Amino acid sequence: MELREGPIQRQLEVVMRLERDVLRNLGAYLEYAPLPTRQAAFATAKALRVQHPRWPALAHLLNEAAVLETDANLKRDLQQLSESGSRPADQSAATK
Repeated sequence: MELREGPIQRQLEVVMRLERDVLRNLGAYLEYAPLPTRQAAFATAKALRVQHPRWPALAHLLNEAAVLETDANLKRDLQQLSESGSRPADQSAATK
């Protein structure tokens, strides 16, 4: 039996599809909804960024939303949040 035929592979495919769908829906709110809804979606994206600081698909979504954003404050916040995941974490003095 190959890995692609096992239950783990099927579960992985389901999780990947769920991740893609979640980001697609969040992106729709961040990019096309009225401003109050975009702000609420930003709060959700911010919470996701805290939980998953190195999630490349989320960083890409935040970059796209920042490009399309028309509200100056929300645009700035989106840009800052998207950049926060691309910087390497600071090293402590003990690990240098």
